[in-house]
Amino acid sequence: MVCFSACESTIESFEETEPASSFVDECPEDASKLHLGVCGCGVPDIDSDDDSVLDCQDMCPFDSSRTKPAFEICDGVDNNCDGVIDEGCDCVDGETRACGTNVGECEQGIQMCENGAWSTCTAVMPMQEICDGLDNDCDMQVDESAVCTNPLPQIAKLVLVDADTDQPIPGYDPLMPGANIDLAVVGQNLNILAVTQPTTIGSVVFGFNSNNMYRIESSAPYAIAGDTAGDLKPWTPALGNHIVTATPYTLSGAGGSAGTMLTVDFQVIDSMTSNTNAAPTANAGPDLTTNDVNATLVLNGSGTDSDGSIVSYQWAKISGPSLTMTGVNTSSLTLTNLTSNSTYMFELTVTDDDGATDTDTAMVTVGTTSTSSAAVISGEKRKWHTVTLTYQGPTTSENANPNPFLQYRVQVVFTGPSMQTYNVPGFFAADGNAADSSASSGNKWKVHFRPDETGTWTYTTSFRTGTNIAVSDSTSAGASAGYFDGDSGSFVVSQTNKTAPDFRAKGRLSYVGDHYLQFANGDWFLKAGSDSPETFMAYQGFDQTSTQGGSPVKTYSPHIADWNAGDPTWEGGSSGAQKGKGIIGAINYLSSKEMNAFSFLSMNVNGDGKNVWPWINYTARDRYDISKLEQWNIVFTHAQSKGMYLHFKTQETENDQLLNNGSLGVERKLYYRELIARFGHHLGLNWNLGE
Repeated sequence: MVCFSACESTIESFEETEPASSFVDECPEDASKLHLGVCGCGVPDIDSDDDSVLDCQDMCPFDSSRTKPAFEICDGVDNNCDGVIDEGCDCVDGETRACGTNVGECEQGIQMCENGAWSTCTAVMPMQEICDGLDNDCDMQVDESAVCTNPLPQIAKLVLVDADTDQPIPGYDPLMPGANIDLAVVGQNLNILAVTQPTTIGSVVFGFNSNNMYRIESSAPYAIAGDTAGDLKPWTPALGNHIVTATPYTLSGAGGSAGTMLTVDFQVIDSMTSNTNAAPTANAGPDLTTNDVNATLVLNGSGTDSDGSIVSYQWAKISGPSLTMTGVNTSSLTLTNLTSNSTYMFELTVTDDDGATDTDTAMVTVGTTSTSSAAVISGEKRKWHTVTLTYQGPTTSENANPNPFLQYRVQVVFTGPSMQTYNVPGFFAADGNAADSSASSGNKWKVHFRPDETGTWTYTTSFRTGTNIAVSDSTSAGASAGYFDGDSGSFVVSQTNKTAPDFRAKGRLSYVGDHYLQFANGDWFLKAGSDSPETFMAYQGFDQTSTQGGSPVKTYSPHIADWNAGDPTWEGGSSGAQKGKGIIGAINYLSSKEMNAFSFLSMNVNGDGKNVWPWINYTARDRYDISKLEQWNIVFTHAQSKGMYLHFKTQETENDQLLNNGSLGVERKLYYRELIARFGHHLGLNWNLGE
């Protein structure tokens, strides 16, 4: 048979006894229908599809390279013979192209065309910026994030980790907001790791959904489910939407100053589970506080399950000293034999009838009705009043080696009811009563503090020793000095009972960016007082006070008459030849004239007076006169009760080169540390660094 053109019309059926060559195809006149795409045929002579019709779907003897229409496969050919090549395709199969960037830590990769679509790019893509000296997010900037510029510890990222291998799960390092976690893909044994900057910090507080104190981690690795000697514990979040937070702190147990909280929301699904069991919900009950170590406390926990029932309860102590726990396998946990000045964390795990679990935590704070095991707490425990911690430490003296002012450092972090923290320096206090005894030696160490809120305050004390440690900026400098190092405790603060003009009635004066200072209660303060004598503290009633120049020391004899019964004195108590009546009377006189401020020098060794210094003698620079400074503090405390603002002039013009030849060295740092430690607790003062 001879084929003249492509077959478009149908060949009528024929008897198999008749040769196919006797039939001639009637082909169309429309040339556009000839050989479309890869299709085409001559006049067929074999009914290859057995439909008793000879047509273009049958075997084609004319052009065997041309086939019947097929699906378009994105190969640069018109496979479906519709006159259009690769319609619906983004690319031609087998084609490749570059993708990504070579900026920073990113690396360019390739994409391949598969089934008409570009495959996933093989490049190393941008990541969240962390503080490692590299351009992680590939924006041509190194360590530009707040993580790298904030002096407080930071959470660099959260990472979803496989708790069986302790390795990050690909695609979840970091765990990004809005992430979808499919348990069928990542597994059931998970944990969330907080990567901090720096890598070791005081502690991390994890929040989970509505529980802002879900877990406190005080040592690395910082993980939401904890670890055992570095081996991460398994944890399975319930199906549904969750929010996890991580807050870094400078000290252990959520103490010290807090860095910026990192918050990540995510969804948990299980694509392989049908008729998914809803996880139960655990509730460990409210946090508890007591000051009675003999108390019996009960944590009333509970569990709910929307599609079943709770079949078991399990309590565990996560942190805290020893105690007795009863009912660990019930919903209610009974606690006895508590330890004073301690914080406990307990975890309740509930299990439903399908084996799913959930956990919740509760905190128990135990104070004391008296004092901690180490600190004696004195002073009125009221808002804005001076609370003093006194410790027994090493017995030493003003002239001892090692130097107690320079080679020992007492530092106490106070944490208030609203989690505000204050890092307060302490000082060597001789026998603890030096104002009256004039002692120069002893084993007492003190810290003065003014709480700014009512409620329960906690404290943690550091006592370290080392060369010049008192002026070191490093919290870990030196070594533990033993004794009360690491001591902690709590006390309860009630409302102030003082009235104006006493500064304790209105709170601390602060500069708020305005023309006048402002009290904590919002009232303004207009300072008006005497600016002389600058040698106000050159008083002969202070220990070791004399003149090395032409200016005499003062007695304030005319003002003894202004001293009132009940006003303070020293070295004699409330009767006898008490010292201090003259200078206390002078404060009373100024107050009676409606003055509310006075100024004075705390040191004038090279000045015209040469009669005021805080040291044990005129030439010493790193040995402080403890009894003299305690007597100074009595005067300052009385002045504050009379509404008198303390204007410290820390050096005259003639003295600006006295310490470290004018530099900020050991002598000058120690000078300001001692002034702040002993007098910085007063509510109304300023430090005038020079005339």
